[in-house]
Amino acid sequence: MIYISVVLLLLGSIIYALWRRSLRMRVTQRLIGLHSQAHQDSAPSILRKATPSTGMSRLLVRLDTLFSTQDKALLLALLIGLPALNFMVLGMIDVRWRIALGLAATAAMALMLFVMRKKQQIEEFEQSMVQVLGLISRAVSAGLSVPQAISQVTESQGGLMSREFSRIEDQLALGHGMRYALNEACIRLPYKAFRYFTIALLLNQSNGGQLREILHSLSRTLHENRAMQKKVKSLTSEPRTAARFLSLLPLGLLTLVAWINPSLFLLLIETEPGQSVLIYCAVSILVGAITLHLMTKNKRFT
Repeated sequence: MIYISVVLLLLGSIIYALWRRSLRMRVTQRLIGLHSQAHQDSAPSILRKATPSTGMSRLLVRLDTLFSTQDKALLLALLIGLPALNFMVLGMIDVRWRIALGLAATAAMALMLFVMRKKQQIEEFEQSMVQVLGLISRAVSAGLSVPQAISQVTESQGGLMSREFSRIEDQLALGHGMRYALNEACIRLPYKAFRYFTIALLLNQSNGGQLREILHSLSRTLHENRAMQKKVKSLTSEPRTAARFLSLLPLGLLTLVAWINPSLFLLLIETEPGQSVLIYCAVSILVGAITLHLMTKNKRFT
């Protein structure tokens, strides 16, 4: 029974992941189709085209942007230290299992760090992007060119946006085209708002148009989306807190039962009726958590 449930859960996760990947690929193809309308210089260049083209290379660029030097050093220390610690402490377990547990713990901590850094980057991006759009819009209205406006962003902003626009400025100074520099930036910042921003710049460079109005509209959309996120978060804070408490309550009760009456706990995990009860509880908690998340989710424009 438990193996069938695990297999069904894995199959459902795989189907959901494939569906999300196909949806993301369709959106990416539509954006690339819009992006390809921008004019691309046909003059030959001696500069090496180093834009990552494979999924793995793009992932490595993305991880390099998210993780700082301290984070990379920490992950390397965990990768070496946790398997060695398990090897020395858990002497009653087979050597392969000790090393596997250490690697699994390292992977779990790396995933937690990735989620935390990604959330921090999204928050910083949403806060800074509106200011960047306003600054470029005012600079273009004053008669400055787009590269000069990018230079102003590098000088006036700090943190994430300063680093990314500084890289764009360096690419332009080395002789790369605007399209190439913005494509690399979109790999490091794979957000819809930044992609729309790059498309607006490239279309304006090739066809002209009212760039100020486009950037102002994009800035207003970002601001309204952020305000809606805060409103939804404040209105749903109480039910989300209650749901988290109720989700963790069965785990606490199981721990308490295992400590007070180990025989009853063994009855739950070793007998088929007990396993059925555990599976039912786990599925119910998972379905409730997913339902609550979908009900209170406000899709980010970024």
